[in-house]
Amino acid sequence: MKSSLIVYHTRSGHSRSVAAELSRHLDSDCEEITNKNQKPGLRSYLASAWSALTRKPAPITAPEFPARQYPLVIIGGPTWASHVSAPVLSWLDQEGTQLGRYAAWVTQGGSGGKKVLKQLEEEIGHAPVATLILTDKEIESGEFKAKVADFADRLDDLIAG
Repeated sequence: MKSSLIVYHTRSGHSRSVAAELSRHLDSDCEEITNKNQKPGLRSYLASAWSALTRKPAPITAPEFPARQYPLVIIGGPTWASHVSAPVLSWLDQEGTQLGRYAAWVTQGGSGGKKVLKQLEEEIGHAPVATLILTDKEIESGEFKAKVADFADRLDDLIAG
């Protein structure tokens, strides 16, 4: 077993890029939270945003890695209408009560990341050891890699310490 677990959801692929970059820096297991009902298109996108706003659970595939077995879990995903995505909320319903130390990162088109991090803290019941907010623009331009490297360094210190 590795010393940390990266768990994330993505719709656009941005969060997958962040998770891959983070995994490159850390010796972590990595798992994508997959929404069984996610489809391409505007209608599905709007339904996803509504699910996040109303906290309607999303049907997700069963987690492969039990979060309780890791000293540090790193949770990431997109900002949906300034809320945690429904698939991440569903994962938290299954695994969140067993979390010890965790870190969190979010991607955002423009804003809402701080609100999402606060919502994660409320869902889990305690504060993260580290956080990171990235914009879609930073991800598309590649600028996010330096921020992810700094975030990984902070996490590496926590894992080693």
